[in-house]
Amino acid sequence: MTGAFALVVGVMMFALGAVVGSFLNVVIHRLPLGKSLVYPPSHCPFCETPIPWYDNIPILSWMLLRGRCRFCRKPISVRYLIVEILTAVLFVVVFWGSFQPGKDFPHLWGKEPLGIWGWLAVPDYRPETSPPSWAAVIRRTLAYLLLLTTLLAATVIAWEGKKVPLRLFLPLYAAGIILWLALPWLPAFGLFGVPDPIESIFWGASSLVAGGLIVFLGAWFWNPELRPGFTPAMFSASLLVGPQRALVAGSGALLAFVISRILVGILPALGRVPFVGWLFLAFVIISIFW
Repeated sequence: MTGAFALVVGVMMFALGAVVGSFLNVVIHRLPLGKSLVYPPSHCPFCETPIPWYDNIPILSWMLLRGRCRFCRKPISVRYLIVEILTAVLFVVVFWGSFQPGKDFPHLWGKEPLGIWGWLAVPDYRPETSPPSWAAVIRRTLAYLLLLTTLLAATVIAWEGKKVPLRLFLPLYAAGIILWLALPWLPAFGLFGVPDPIESIFWGASSLVAGGLIVFLGAWFWNPELRPGFTPAMFSASLLVGPQRALVAGSGALLAFVISRILVGILPALGRVPFVGWLFLAFVIISIFW
């Protein structure tokens, strides 16, 4: 990408990420309470006055109103601002990472050596040093953003001491199952390779095994602090990004979780970071460098 084009796309991705972050705030607040995500429209949690559109602009509205409701002047949690900014930055970072040479998902649509497993996916003959195709950028960006935004929502819900709802991960499960089972029989549309059905099923099973292995390892030191979102996060993430990345991210997150509990006496705030928070951080790093 040229400098000017990259700047324009970056601004667009930041704005889109802020909008998605605003929706994530709705998910974080309403889903644990079993409320609808679409009705009633956004309103102040204190006076319940509907929020007009000009007070619902991501990031800007919170800053202009100085974190208070326009009508009752009660404070609105800074979490809303942090989630919107963080999601906006995620959109830019993931999109930028997808443009780096050699970045693409191996399973279903790319090609990557897997040791004794061999070459299981559709070959991609583009040199490792050449820029990725737009198809590769789109599919990698969509997959990672779906994963990271879900893990971010789960992290904030667990951080606030609420139960992480299983249905939060349903879009990840659905996307993963569709990719593994449906794509071998669908046209490529220029975006996806069409692998052999047996290979696709093998990859899907391998992903579930990878997620199960991390869950099994976590069972060795199972405690209530590990539970929020642990099992559904690992299995759904494994389905979406494949076994290799799931194993690396899950192992790193478990190690970070254990270390954080050891250091909690020195840094008490680490005790509030759930496993899904470390998993989120691990996948952010992977999305940039892998």
